[in-house]
Amino acid sequence: MTIEKLPSEFKQTYSLKKRLPDGNWKVIIEKDSIIFIEGQYLSKRKHGVWKYYDEKGFLWKSENFRKGKLVDTTKLYYQNGNVSHKLIYELKEVIKIEYYGQNGELKKTEFGKNSKTRTNQN
Repeated sequence: MTIEKLPSEFKQTYSLKKRLPDGNWKVIIEKDSIIFIEGQYLSKRKHGVWKYYDEKGFLWKSENFRKGKLVDTTKLYYQNGNVSHKLIYELKEVIKIEYYGQNGELKKTEFGKNSKTRTNQN
């Protein structure tokens, strides 16, 4: 779903600087006032933490961006708010994935193909 082609029940809120998205940005499901996506643009590029919510308003994913590029860690969440997966990035590549149980315990770790460490399982 692109920004320009959102369904009519969604509403976007953002500020413009030189006619480009800049600053806080949200996509809201109007009928329920549920935030669907929120983050920040810096000169039309995603910057900082972006959060994604499901149709019930539960956070299901957060990503970190720096000047439009995905960096650091992406987290996926259970509905109870605990992290289910962490994808750790280095130089635009996933170097490690951590899998968690619903109560927050680390279950398994996988390392990317360019990482020097092998897969661990708890």
